[in-house]
Amino acid sequence: MTAATLSDALSDACGHFAERPAITAGDTTMTYRELASHVRTLAAAYRRLGVAPGDRVVCQLGNKPEYLVAMGAAWACGGVHVGADHDLTAPELGWLVGRTEAAAVLIGGEGERVASLATALRRDHPATVVIVAGAPAPPGCRLLADLLDGGPGPRPGPGPEGAVVDGPSPDDPAMIFFTSGTTGKPKGPVSQHQALVEAWSGLGEAIDCRPEDVHLAQLPLAHGFGMMMAAIGLFTGGRLVVVERFSPTQALEVIATQGITVFNGTPAHFRLLLDRFDPSSHDVTSLRAGVGSAASFPPPLLRQIFDRLGMDLALLYGSSEGLSFMTTDRDDMLRGSVGIPDPGWVEIVGADHTPLPPGEVGEIAFRAW
Repeated sequence: MTAATLSDALSDACGHFAERPAITAGDTTMTYRELASHVRTLAAAYRRLGVAPGDRVVCQLGNKPEYLVAMGAAWACGGVHVGADHDLTAPELGWLVGRTEAAAVLIGGEGERVASLATALRRDHPATVVIVAGAPAPPGCRLLADLLDGGPGPRPGPGPEGAVVDGPSPDDPAMIFFTSGTTGKPKGPVSQHQALVEAWSGLGEAIDCRPEDVHLAQLPLAHGFGMMMAAIGLFTGGRLVVVERFSPTQALEVIATQGITVFNGTPAHFRLLLDRFDPSSHDVTSLRAGVGSAASFPPPLLRQIFDRLGMDLALLYGSSEGLSFMTTDRDDMLRGSVGIPDPGWVEIVGADHTPLPPGEVGEIAFRAW
């Protein structure tokens, strides 16, 4: 990737791979040209609704192609994409909208739950535009399908497929992914365009992502790991096969029928997949590589991934703040390592935050870029 912003990276991919398939969900596949068109249309709608550069756009659409369109549209108009778990309650989602002072929020699903969420958000956050997908829009809310159909009003200026001429700069904020909040209220680290482009480019190169790859997008797109791997797949011209929730039985079926080449996950995902895997009935020969993260991968599990699934793996260790390290060296992994960071980036410190000598147990401290 040579782009300086995530918006440019997506725009470049849409221009270069215009006629290739970009996203498959169920029986429907969207090309990169169609993805670019949807991004441009929704970015224009955001602008008409008052979303300005730097404004936060909260997305709670779940694992759907529309989530990726909404993400690209936020970038294209200079906004900041904020991932939100699809299962958040009304108070939880309301807290996140208020915490980010969101200009717009997109919610998805069906029936009373969505209507209740939308109504609560309109009542408690009247300055926030509420956009609903998959259900009739309650009073005062917008329907995503209508925005994707276009309409009168200003549109993005000329430029490559998917581009907006007054889009973000490299140092502008691009994303906020909230932490789990296990020790208090969730924190919302902000990541900049150029930093993410550089980090994601390196990870894509580590597993040799290619335009012919087919990526299973089974991780939650609202989580940093899932969103990162989906974006890398798109930026490198691959095809994403998006599933709403992970099921090992479904995953094995999709791997065989769609020819999945890249599978990413936590140790739990790989364990569940291997538990269901039967070589006599499941064809996983298309699998080539993937990324493992979020918890420790014990050597016995790694050996099964290498031997039974026949795929390479990059182990990634990091945080929501965007600081991460990885290794693709099997010997490193089997020794229990996640790679060696550059000197000065990581230290083991004691309770007083001073560095400890080798062999001592302490807290892991990262140096920010």
